[in-house]
Amino acid sequence: IEFAPRGFFDIGRRNLFGENRSVNLYTRVSLRPNAPQDPDEEDNGFAFSEYRVVGTYRQPRWFGANDFIINAVIEQGVRTTYNFARRGVNVDVVRRLTPAVRVSGRYSLSSTRTFDEQLSEEDQATIDRLFPEVRVSGFSGALARDTRDDLLDPTGGTFLSGEGSLAARALGGEVGFVKTYVQGFTFHRLPGRRPVVFASRAALGLANGFPREVQPTDADGNPIPGPPVVVDDMPASERFFAGGDTTIRGFALDSVGAPNTITSTGFPTGGNAVLLLNGELRVPVWRDFGAVLFVDGGNVFRRVNEIDLGELRGSYGFGL
Repeated sequence: IEFAPRGFFDIGRRNLFGENRSVNLYTRVSLRPNAPQDPDEEDNGFAFSEYRVVGTYRQPRWFGANDFIINAVIEQGVRTTYNFARRGVNVDVVRRLTPAVRVSGRYSLSSTRTFDEQLSEEDQATIDRLFPEVRVSGFSGALARDTRDDLLDPTGGTFLSGEGSLAARALGGEVGFVKTYVQGFTFHRLPGRRPVVFASRAALGLANGFPREVQPTDADGNPIPGPPVVVDDMPASERFFAGGDTTIRGFALDSVGAPNTITSTGFPTGGNAVLLLNGELRVPVWRDFGAVLFVDGGNVFRRVNEIDLGELRGSYGFGL
């Protein structure tokens, strides 16, 4: 058990130059014990080993956009079985075309490095989903139409959205891929005295990685002599997963997938395609309590050309 003091510093400026702009800086640092390598040696005091710096600039009404936001982050974190260092910057532009239609665009550049790992193979795969150890640079755009009568508890209307991403080495990244995800929600109140609502969702995600050359490495991460190999896998952080309360209920988190997306030990590796289908009846029971009867289905496929409707997995049940 370690005890480490942690400090925060936060400063911001609103209405910059009288144009409703804002700029903010948030910093955090932890002084962790600098433990000696030799148990017989005395402690060497503290070391600045964990920190986080976040800068944000926001400007409304930028060349017709409703919002223009730049966010940059630099951080280093210490965990029980690994440490990480991350750098990233996002530039977002949002514009509302009508009260129901919104369009947005983003440029992102991120890079993460993990070190001092003490992980099993499956634990390492889980960390790779959170911290892809490749530099990713790309653009993305999204379009959404929202006619729901209530954002938190809708009884009517629809929500439709689609987004696409393009990452490339020509943009400064180490990997390239194209990815799209579309989904639609519908809400309809059924006739009758009780406010029973039928809600449904359909979603489809497709992705494809661009070929790139990779130098093989051994179990310790050292390069293996020989020619590089060509791979077109998606980074683990960009793959699709399914299973759990937000995708296909009745299954453990991220456990649904075609056989070639699951390892021999049952660990999910994700895929380049996902199909989700959900339907549920929301029935009020007493005051703020309600019951839900649901039917879910879908699956994750390793490649886009491997989508097979005959391989969909489903579940049904109820909730409160």
